[in-house]
Amino acid sequence: MSGIRFEIPKIIRHEDESIIEFRERLKEHLVEKEETESLHEKIVRVALSQVGERERAGGPNKTKYHDWYDAHGEYKYLGQPWCAIFVCWVLDQAGARLPTIQGEEFGQYPGAAGVSILREWMKQQGWMLGEEEDPLPGDVVFFPRSHVGFVLRSDEDFHAITVEGNTTLGAEQSLTEWVWVRRRLSVGCAFARVPENYSSPG
Repeated sequence: MSGIRFEIPKIIRHEDESIIEFRERLKEHLVEKEETESLHEKIVRVALSQVGERERAGGPNKTKYHDWYDAHGEYKYLGQPWCAIFVCWVLDQAGARLPTIQGEEFGQYPGAAGVSILREWMKQQGWMLGEEEDPLPGDVVFFPRSHVGFVLRSDEDFHAITVEGNTTLGAEQSLTEWVWVRRRLSVGCAFARVPENYSSPG
């Protein structure tokens, strides 16, 4: 991917590395936005730029992504799970804003806060990959347990390296959820690809 300088095996946090050290090392593999980068390169760049973002103090499921989403309507999703909201935020920042899929009676929310609703909509658009298709960087990954994120790369032994919102720091126990890079078993997952020529609604 020509517009992004990063090596996927190197963006997994080392066991002896602090969160701050990991974020600083990650920045070394990203470049500023380039006019020549593809939509999927933008998606990867934007998603990775958020690694280390976390829920605010005062309770779970309170993030800047909620603030962005809730600004588009009367119903407030603050306090609800936010992995799908994070996906919609990244797509918006990458120039692929989704139409209102959920909650249109309350406002013009960009996308959907519900994982199953987002997945069904992408299926209706014909964006879901077939079982024989390999996911690529920037593809959306839907996990079996109502969770969603982005693919960074396919890995060996039926795994994928992903970046996700509303997730933990891997094996570490924490009451706070983060945007983080994970290595996930890809068996049972479904994948969707936003078309390169996708145009956001006017």
